[in-house]
Amino acid sequence: MSFNGIRLLPDYGCKIEIDVVQLLKENEFLKDELYNRAYNDIERQEIEIDTLKDKCVDLMLENADYVWDEMARESTKKRANKRRWRAK
Repeated sequence: MSFNGIRLLPDYGCKIEIDVVQLLKENEFLKDELYNRAYNDIERQEIEIDTLKDKCVDLMLENADYVWDEMARESTKKRANKRRWRAK
């Protein structure tokens, strides 16, 4: 049961005053705080994602260089073997 912002507990007959304006201010503050923290987390995660994308590109280029070198070595081996067979 409530009366003008004062809630009466029927079991104990105690009065509990509720400051609605203060609760609304606290609620708004908590919403703002949550938004700011979420925004900061999103910014931090975007920076981390960009860093990981750069690392991924670097690793892909490194891998491509390795594969290219391996293909060149195989090609040279095949040419060298072909020359040996022709020489015999």
